[in-house]
Amino acid sequence: MSGTLRKRKKSWQFEYMYKGVRYNSKASFDEAPTLKKAKQLLEEFCNDVRKGSYRDVSNYTFEDVALLWLEQVAKPDYSPNVIRSYVRNLNNHVLPYFKCQIADINSLMITEFLNELKRKKTAYSNRENKPLTNETIKTIYKPFHTIMQWAYINDIISTNPCDKVRLNLKREVETKKKFYNIEEYHKLLDLLEDE
Repeated sequence: MSGTLRKRKKSWQFEYMYKGVRYNSKASFDEAPTLKKAKQLLEEFCNDVRKGSYRDVSNYTFEDVALLWLEQVAKPDYSPNVIRSYVRNLNNHVLPYFKCQIADINSLMITEFLNELKRKKTAYSNRENKPLTNETIKTIYKPFHTIMQWAYINDIISTNPCDKVRLNLKREVETKKKFYNIEEYHKLLDLLEDE
């Protein structure tokens, strides 16, 4: 028996009955998918169910996937310092923003998150009320992007919305340092001696 398809705005819902158990899945797209593509995905879904390799990841939150990634990828492959940095950025910036199912994250949400980071002020006391630097924003975004890419590669999400997002960070202008030339230096010394 083949599965059934139901079209929703920018997604297709798949249903398949196998050995008395009903399996459901959904594929979301940023653009309306074609019927041909949907049928191909339905066939893959049915095959996965029959082979026993189908995992219902529809209820995975971003946090669930981040924890899986930390255990399966980061801890075995990254240094403790990198892991600490990733966990700090995930806990302080990413997880509070993406409290949703990973499949619901889209490019617009990611762009809004990046814009929020651009507006955010640093928490360091020696840099009060200064915006986060471009490097800090990239450092915060990196583990998020890496987790989303890992989720895509491991078929937890059907597309990686990060692929459609540009960081668009403003170029940080370095303030030009002014140095005294030899003549100005001597004038300064004369003024100081006069006092």
